[in-house]
Amino acid sequence: MANPTKIEVGGDNSCFLLTYALTTADHTGAACEYPQWFDRVFLLEGTFGGATCILEGSNDGVTYVPLKDANGTAISLTAAGHFHLLGTPRFVRPRLSVVGAGAAVNATILCRRPTELRT
Repeated sequence: MANPTKIEVGGDNSCFLLTYALTTADHTGAACEYPQWFDRVFLLEGTFGGATCILEGSNDGVTYVPLKDANGTAISLTAAGHFHLLGTPRFVRPRLSVVGAGAAVNATILCRRPTELRT
C-alpha cells in the first residue's frame, strides 16, 4: 500500500497536500480520513504505462466505490489530469484499477477546509 506524504500549505492550517507514489507493484494508496477538509483537488501526473487511476471513497473504511464527478461520470484517468471534488466521503484513496506495465504515477490530493474571514 502506498502511504502518502502530507505537507501543510498556506501556513494557516487550512490546507494541505497529500502525495502518493503509485506504481505497478504498489498500486493502492492508503486511505486518508479528513472529512472536515471537504474541498479537494485530485491531480495525476507521471508515467502511466497503460495504467488507469481511479479515486475511491468509503464511509466505513472497508468497502470502497469509485467516486464520480458532478456529471455522474466515474473519476478515471489514463493520462495526466485533474478533478475538483466537493462533499467527498469520510475516506478517500487513489488506486490503479488497471495496473499497466512500468507505471509510476504521482497522485496528489490538495485538501482545503473553510476558514472564517479574517479582519
